[in-house]
Amino acid sequence: MARELKKPLFGKEYFNHKNLEAVVPCYPYLKNLPKEDIIKESQIRLALIDFLRGLVEFDPAKRWSPFHASKHPFVTGEPFTRPYRPPPETPHLVRDLRMQLCN
Repeated sequence: MARELKKPLFGKEYFNHKNLEAVVPCYPYLKNLPKEDIIKESQIRLALIDFLRGLVEFDPAKRWSPFHASKHPFVTGEPFTRPYRPPPETPHLVRDLRMQLCN
């Protein structure tokens, strides 16, 4: 109950870094993680950064649509080769996607 009443500190810095490219890779890995798993986790983290950058792009013309985001390797689980270039979105693809979502 006390935690719910406690107000967050305005401007509190939770990390020593200022951007995703610095915060995400520096976040601690699980203890005793084998080297192969650390390599896999590093690739997933790079994909996460790229995925988030596409979603929060300030310019609406460059920001990814839900269709673009759904094809990103972070979502699909495919190997990540950076940077991700979303497939072109044609009116036909948009119509088909809307039909799938509405049915």
